[in-house]
Amino acid sequence: MKQFHKHLTVKVCAGGHRYPVIIGRGIPSRVYKQVIVSLKPGRLFVVFDAELYALHGNSIKNNWQHSGRPVLSIVCPSGERHKTIQSVTTIHN
Repeated sequence: MKQFHKHLTVKVCAGGHRYPVIIGRGIPSRVYKQVIVSLKPGRLFVVFDAELYALHGNSIKNNWQHSGRPVLSIVCPSGERHKTIQSVTTIHN
C-alpha cells in the first residue's frame, strides 16, 4: 500500500519576487527534483534552521548538488524568536 503524505504549499510574494514554501513530512526527498526543474538556471541558496539541518541537511544538499548547480547554504538558529530583520540582514550580507 502506498503511503500518502499531505503537504501545504504557501505562495510567498516579497519584494517583487514570488516563490513557494512547501511544508509537510518527507518533503526533501519528494520534491527536490520538482523544485530544481522550476527554478531559473544558476546557484541555489538554501536557508536551514538548526533542527532541519541536523535531520535532513546533508541529504538535501547532496540531492541538490546532483543537479549540477552550485549549492550555498546557511544554518540559522531554530525558533520564532530568531526570525527577525537582523537575521534577514545577516543572511543577505
